[in-house]
Amino acid sequence: MGFLNLSQIRSSDYLERREIDATEWAQPDENGKRRPEKILVRQLTAREKDKYENSLVEFKGDKRKVNLIDSRARLAVLCCINEDGTPLFPPDAVEWLTNKPAIVFDRIHEAYEKLNGIRDEDEEDLEKNFE
Repeated sequence: MGFLNLSQIRSSDYLERREIDATEWAQPDENGKRRPEKILVRQLTAREKDKYENSLVEFKGDKRKVNLIDSRARLAVLCCINEDGTPLFPPDAVEWLTNKPAIVFDRIHEAYEKLNGIRDEDEEDLEKNFE
C-alpha cells in the first residue's frame, strides 16, 4: 500500500454504496404480499455530511436545539441513489417520504452510519452537548 498524491485524490470521485432492504416500500401484489426489494444508499461527501448534520441543529441566540423533524426523509433524499449513481429522490420528496414506513428509514440511517464512519460515541457526544 502506497501513499496517495494530490492528483490522485483530486481525480477520485467514487463514493461507497450499500444495498438495503426496502420491501416495506414495495407495492403488494394481488395476494397482498410484497416482493423483496432493495435500494442503494451511498456515502456522503464531506460537504454533504456537514450540511446534513448542521441541519439537525437550530440556533436561537446562544442556545442550541436538536431538530429531528423530517430528518430521516431528508437523509434518504441525500443518500439514496439509483444504480447509475443519480439521486433516487428529488429534493421535494421529503414531504411525501415522511408518510412511508419508518423501518426502511432506520435501515437507511444504519447504512449512513456505517458508510460515513459514525460511531455510537459520536452520537452520545452530540446528545451530551444538548443536555
